[in-house]
Amino acid sequence: MTGKNHIGFALSSKGESTFQAVDPANGQLMDPYFYSANVDEINTAVDLAVSAFPLFSRLSISRRAKFIREIGVEILNDSDSILARYVCESGLSKLRGQAELRRTVFQLNSYAEALLKGEILGLSIDFADDQVVPPRPDLRKMN
Repeated sequence: MTGKNHIGFALSSKGESTFQAVDPANGQLMDPYFYSANVDEINTAVDLAVSAFPLFSRLSISRRAKFIREIGVEILNDSDSILARYVCESGLSKLRGQAELRRTVFQLNSYAEALLKGEILGLSIDFADDQVVPPRPDLRKMN
């Protein structure tokens, strides 16, 4: 953990203001210093996100689901350091942190599964009915 901002594939610390986490058990400031992003860093991050959107939006549903699951795997791979920091910053137990971490990974996997099932597409089918007045046409849509 560096305290720097992850912008694209680079670390940045151009912001002038910094802050530190506080250990609630003893009131001690914790390293590292975290850099607040400045306007240029925020604009760079937004520009990178905007430029990544067309590429990501062309990925297949299965590739998007795999990407989301990979995030969960990386969270689990780094769980020891995440939980150590969680306990120090929150003052809550490691057991509580483990539950929160599992819940987060479960939600990522659930979203990936919803993608694969097509639930995210917002499919709607209203079948034609010529028995109503006026007759209703067959309407199908996908968000």
